[in-house]
Order: sequence, then C-alpha cells, then structure tokens
Amino acid sequence: MAQDLKQSIVDHLREAGDSVPASDLARRFLRLVSPNGADRLVRSILSTEPRCQEINPGHWSYQEPQEEAWFPGSVAVIEVARGHERTPWLWRMMLAPVTAEGPGPSWTGTLRSPDTVEKLRMIESGPLYTPYSARVQRWLESAEKILAIPEISSPIYDLRDAFRWLCDKQKRPRPEPMILKSPSMWPAALGSSQPLPDGLSGELAGAVALLETCAETTSDRKSFKRFAESGEGRGKPVDFGSFNFSAADLNRLPETPGVYRFINKADEIVYVGKTRNLRQRVGQYFKPLTDNSKRRQSFLEEIRDLSWTPLESELAALVLESTEIRRRRPRWNIQIETHDVEAGDPGTRIFAIPSALHPDRYETYFLTARGAARLLTGEGDGLGLKEEDLAAALKSYFSSGGEEASPHLAILDPQEAILVRRWYQTQMDDLIKLNLDHFSTWQSAAQAFQSALAGGEKGGAWIRESPVLPPGTGVGGISGAPSGGGGCR
Repeated sequence: MAQDLKQSIVDHLREAGDSVPASDLARRFLRLVSPNGADRLVRSILSTEPRCQEINPGHWSYQEPQEEAWFPGSVAVIEVARGHERTPWLWRMMLAPVTAEGPGPSWTGTLRSPDTVEKLRMIESGPLYTPYSARVQRWLESAEKILAIPEISSPIYDLRDAFRWLCDKQKRPRPEPMILKSPSMWPAALGSSQPLPDGLSGELAGAVALLETCAETTSDRKSFKRFAESGEGRGKPVDFGSFNFSAADLNRLPETPGVYRFINKADEIVYVGKTRNLRQRVGQYFKPLTDNSKRRQSFLEEIRDLSWTPLESELAALVLESTEIRRRRPRWNIQIETHDVEAGDPGTRIFAIPSALHPDRYETYFLTARGAARLLTGEGDGLGLKEEDLAAALKSYFSSGGEEASPHLAILDPQEAILVRRWYQTQMDDLIKLNLDHFSTWQSAAQAFQSALAGGEKGGAWIRESPVLPPGTGVGGISGAPSGGGGCR
C-alpha cells in the first residue's frame, strides 16, 4: 500500500510538470486537512524516491531519471584477525575514495580510531563497494551502536557481484570461488594490463582495479545495480517453508524506524536489531543465499518467527535495542559495552526529534553531564503536554542533577544514557535544541520549547528566551539547575 501511495504521488508530479506544494500533496493523497506537518509527512514518503526532488522547502517536482555513475564512491576491505571474529570494533577497515580521476589516499583504522566518524561520513556520501559486504555491514552496525550514529543509508555493493557481472558482460567464464575470495588476484584473473592504483596494494588495490574496469566497460552502473539487487545467477532463494511468516508479510512491514527480533524454534529471542526502515532492513536477511552466505544460512536455519516494534525515531530504536540486548543477551547478538568509549559532557540540554509515526509530534530527551531521560509525551500535537507539566518535568530532573523522575519523564539506564548523549553530540546540527543556561525560569524554558515546536521550528535551531538574557544570567537564574559549561552549544 505504501508503494502504491508513493507511485501515485510520483505519477501526479510527473503529470503536473511543475512544482507542487507539499500541502497540496498531503491534502490530495493523505487526506490531511491542516497544513501543519505536511512538509515533514510528504518528505518522509518521497525522501528516498530518486525521481522526486524538493526544489524549495515544501515544494516537490518530478525529475527524469539520470544516468547512474559509478563515481564518486568508496572502496573498502576488512581485515579480521584470528580470534576476533565476534569483535567487529577491533576489525581493521581499509578505505579509499574513488573518483573518475582515480583513487584518493587510503585510510586504515578500527572503530576506536579518532577519525572514524569522519570516514563514516565519507561512506555515507556515496555508494560503497567492497568484496566483503557482510563484514562491512557488521562493522557499520557496530559503529552505529558504539558511536551512536544514524544508520548508514548509502548503498553497499559487493564487488564479487561486480566480478560476475563483468564476466557476463565480456562473455567470459565466471571466476572460480577461490578467485572470488582473493581480491588481490582479481587484476591478473581479468587479464588486466593496467598498473595497480598508485599508493594502494593488496586486496584494496585489487578491489579498486576491478571497480575501475567495470566503469570502463560501461559508464552507467544501472545494469550492474539491477544484477546485484536481483541476485541474478548467484544464489538460491530463501525457503520460507520453515517460517511462521511469508515473503509477502515482509513486504507489509512498516517503512519506519523500529526494533526487530528473530525467534527460534524454542520460542527464544536469538537476535535483536534496530533500523531506520523496518521493511528494508529485515528484508536484507532474506536475499538469495550464496557460497558466501554460510553464516546467514546458519542463522536462518535456526529461526522460526519474528516480531517488530515501530518507534518514533532511530534514536528510540537504538535505545530500545541496547536495552533488550543487555537484558536478554540473545546469542546471535554481539555484546557491546558502550561505557568503554568516552561520551563527553553535553551540559544541560533538551532536544527534540520529529516523530516518524505521527505528524506534528516530537520525541524529546533531557541531558545532563551524567545521564539522560526521555520525556513521556501525551497524545496531542507537539509534545502533548501542558507548559506547566513540561516546566515541572524540567525542574524535577535538572534541579536533582538528573536523578529524580516525574510522571512525564523516564530516566534511562547509564548504558542507554551514553548513547543518547553521544547521539546529541554527533547529530547536534540537525536537532531542535534548547540550552537551559540561557533561560531565567523553568516556565520560560517550557514556553519557548513548546512555541518553537508548534511553530514548526527546523532542525539545527537553538531555542532562546525572548528577550535574550544579558551575559552572566541564565541557568544561574533557574534555581537549582547545574551549569552547562558556558556558551550556547
């Protein structure tokens, strides 16, 4: 149904021939009478649709599909030391950006390297090509948990598929399994006379050389993309006969953030995961099985059922996943201790994230230097709370140093508090946030926060008291609140 709705909107934009306001689309296709929340709701539907583009805030138009270039992108290989198969944060990734002019300087590091977040942004900016897609996926999932970052949404393409596709294009026999497992042998197997990329060696050089050969064969990667996504000629479909759900059930999963759980034949939860898109992520477990899918095949042979919980935001999914893994300790999950990574001091803050489930709703968190809490919102728009209730929650939490809950507040366990604080640090520029150092009373802070959300404040904004207080006042004026360390950040 969601796909039919998206296609109807796409068809309407194509026929319109000009930009269409999001409010018109929401009224026509979503039966949303009020324009409030129309922008965010339409954006949640069309943001992943390449044929539609938001040309101005709140206005959408149809764009003819363009040729899909191979570059820019990144190539990555993963090294796993013996004995560290279940500790992905210790795996070494070797990463090289690649453009039409050739590869850039390579990087080698683990999840504990100081510039890992910067390299993850590189991965997010374009497609990632790798001969080890399953390893890379596990490495990125560990990064999301340890570093508390959003799910990497850029596509990940397995270069073993590219090798098969290239052989089919060149009408030559497909490579033997032993060759596919050894990227350093790929240039010789292809009979390439070109020198290896400068500054690269071993598996990374072989992987980059293969990618460049693919790009020389055809500048448009659409045919490879179709080949890779269909599993054409490279595996057997998953048999759903032993599951209590069907492939059609997977296609009915919501396209929202959430937590999913796989359950074995003894009715035990054996794996808990989180995602920004339940339908897309869960479906990845049921792609065709290949010679390189032995771990996934063993996993699928064990499960019988699944359950899922749609949630307001990806942060909510990250918190719930962490809680369930810590308490249930499912045997297929990697037990990651988040406290071994320094989270830093965010000061005294509250921030809001637009809800993925309800237009005009927000999910809100309180932060101190030592902890975090989630605001329990009501059923109405915004926070669904009266200003006096929000002010009381602010006062009870922050005046107690983050130790006192209230009827509208749930204090998070230390492990999950670290994740929330780190999420705030890495996503600060995209959040709606308030610094209590700049308010004279709890009521004025609550009023400003509620007004900003009701007014559709955009992410990245700092909410301030009006008029702005002179320097030296602020949280000192909110009796009992701890100081956040100065500044407006």
